[in-house]
Amino acid sequence: MVNAMTTTEGDAEPVWYYDDPRTLAGALQRGRGVGALRARRDPDAAAELVRACVRRDHRWWWHLDEREVYLARLVRDLGLGSAPVLARLRETEHVPRAERDNSFELATGVLVALARGGDREAALGLAHYLDDGTRWISVLQRIAADYPADRWNQLRPLVRRRLTRELAAEAEQESAKGPASRFAELRPSAEPWRTWRRHTSNEEEAEREVAAEPEEEPGDLRDVPQLIATAVELRTEGEWTGFAPLADELARHGAEATTALPLLRDLFVWTPHSFERAALLRARLALDPHGSRRALWHSLWDCESEVRLIAVRTVPVARRTVERLTALAGDTMERADIRRIAAAKLAAAKAGAARRAPASEA
Repeated sequence: MVNAMTTTEGDAEPVWYYDDPRTLAGALQRGRGVGALRARRDPDAAAELVRACVRRDHRWWWHLDEREVYLARLVRDLGLGSAPVLARLRETEHVPRAERDNSFELATGVLVALARGGDREAALGLAHYLDDGTRWISVLQRIAADYPADRWNQLRPLVRRRLTRELAAEAEQESAKGPASRFAELRPSAEPWRTWRRHTSNEEEAEREVAAEPEEEPGDLRDVPQLIATAVELRTEGEWTGFAPLADELARHGAEATTALPLLRDLFVWTPHSFERAALLRARLALDPHGSRRALWHSLWDCESEVRLIAVRTVPVARRTVERLTALAGDTMERADIRRIAAAKLAAAKAGAARRAPASEA
C-alpha cells in the first residue's frame, strides 16, 4: 500500500502525493477512464505521463487496485512499445520491494497483459526472463494467473529446463531450500502443472472477492445526513478508503439520498483507491441514472474491471458506444465475462435492428 505519488523537492525524505485529479497526470495516476480517453486524443502529451505510471506503481493499494490492463492498453494504443517495460522488469529485479515502489510487480503485470493481448515482443521477453531472470518464479506465478491455458502449456518445456538447472544447482550446494524446490512436483507429469496453475490463478482473485464482500447490512440504515457527514469527515481527515460501504448504504436509501450526489461525484473523480470506484458508480446510478451517463461512458475505459463491467452492462447500444463495446468484446486483455457481455449486447442490438427494419421500410 502506498500513500501518495509525486515527490517534492528539498525534503529530507520523499513526500509523495497524487496530482490534481482534474489534470491528465492525476487522472492517469488514478486509472480513470477519462484519463485514458484524453491520452488517446493527445498521445504526445500523454506519452511520458504513461511511462511514469509504468515506472512507478501509482495504485494506492497494490493488492486490490487494478492498473495492469489499463496501462498495457495505453502502451499499445499510444505505440509506446514493450521494450521500456521489459527494461524496467530487469532494472528492478534486484531492488528490495520497499525501495522499488512495486515497480517489478507492475512491470510484470503490464507485460503479461500485453502478451495476452497479442504483443509478441512482450511474450518473447517474458519467456526470456523465465529462462534467465532472477525472480523467474514471481513472473511465472503471474503468467499462471493470467495466461490462457494453451499458451500456459506452451511454456512447460522452457520451465522444465529452467527447473532442471535450478535443482541441479541446489544439489551441488547440498541445499533443498532454493526457490525451485516448490516446483519439484511439476517434473513427473502434466497434472501437477495444471493443478499448480489453478491454485496460483485463484489466489489474487480470492483476495479481491473477500475485499469486495459487502459488510453486513444493519437492521436500520443510518440517515442520509449522517452518512454524508461521515464521508466528509473521512475526506477531511485525509483518509483514502472507507467510502465504498457508505456509498452502498446511500444507494439503498434511493431517491431520498439524492442530496449526496455532489459528494459521490466528487469522490468518484478524487479517490486514489480505484477499487472503491465501482461502489461509487453503483450509488450514482441508483440515485441518478440519467445524470450518470457521462460517467458510464468514461467507465468503459476505467482501470477497474468491475467498473467496466457495470458500464458494459448499463450503457445503451448507441452510435458512440458501439465502437467501444466492439473493442472490448474483441480485446483478449479483457476479462472473459466482460467480453461475453459486450458481444451479447451488440448481437442483441443487431438482431433488434434487423427485426425493426421491415416495419420501417414499410
